[in-house]
Amino acid sequence: MRIVFIQPKVKYPGNSFLPLGIGYLAAFLMEKGHQAKIFDLEVQKISDEELLKTINEFNPGAIGLTATIASAPEAKRLGKIFSERYPWILYGGPQPTMNPEDFLLSENSIVVRGEGELTLSELCGVLSGAGDFFQIRGVSFLKNGKPLHNPERELIKDVNVIPFPARHLYPLSSYEMHLKDKRATNIITSRGCPFECVFCYNMGGRVYRPRSAENVLAELEILKNQYGFGAFSIYDDNFTLQKQRLIDICQGMLGKKMKMAWRCYSRVNTVDEYLLRLMKKAGCFEIAFGVESGSQKSLDLMKKRIKVEERFCRTRHNLCA
Repeated sequence: MRIVFIQPKVKYPGNSFLPLGIGYLAAFLMEKGHQAKIFDLEVQKISDEELLKTINEFNPGAIGLTATIASAPEAKRLGKIFSERYPWILYGGPQPTMNPEDFLLSENSIVVRGEGELTLSELCGVLSGAGDFFQIRGVSFLKNGKPLHNPERELIKDVNVIPFPARHLYPLSSYEMHLKDKRATNIITSRGCPFECVFCYNMGGRVYRPRSAENVLAELEILKNQYGFGAFSIYDDNFTLQKQRLIDICQGMLGKKMKMAWRCYSRVNTVDEYLLRLMKKAGCFEIAFGVESGSQKSLDLMKKRIKVEERFCRTRHNLCA
């Protein structure tokens, strides 16, 4: 089956990094024998007419639209246009997962809820003509105008089996990503977060599923040697959660003499002075901590599970490492 994945443009784009979710989906499907194409309309400045012309040349059996709260209006607008021209319109991402009925705009609309690789793989097989998608877990759809929601899909336990994102499908020349004056990209080394901060919606679930250090290092070597990137931003919710894995990744980067600059997200209670110094030695130049508040009462209400004094202590270590 041929499928087109689209990242809709947003009114106020926040960055020019790759929307990796659709890259993972494309790679997973191609491994199963399907064909895929990616459009990132945040960086590709093309009209609806140009987009439709290019899609028509590919002749897909389905269009996949990813949506956050910021891109949801544009995803719906495009979905309405596509629903009159292509057999199936598939929606995924945080917003369709949270509010699937908002995206069931026509009888040929299907929402893939949550983690999409396994669900989408089954769905593409069915939409190609074999089976009934009414039995596929993790999808929502309309039947005789009534929204139906199939049971949830279980998360992939071993994320090492997921192929690296299909970066060759992105318009890489359209991205202007630089960190420390080096050409940069983004990477995800784990899925899920075990913490329960009340303000956070985590697409990866509340179970932390890290890729192995070997798997991460293999992708970093491809980013450097095949694509020529000299820097990267780690998009994990908490890159430093598993201490030994972090040590193995940093030591692996040093051993392979990668000399890449990088940054990550962390929690103040998952790092210590040894880790910070090792990370800096391995090329880390910036860590974003979710401090949230200087009030312990507020932190407790948020269920952050950190102490104000930890915040100050770790920040000092970070500045001095």
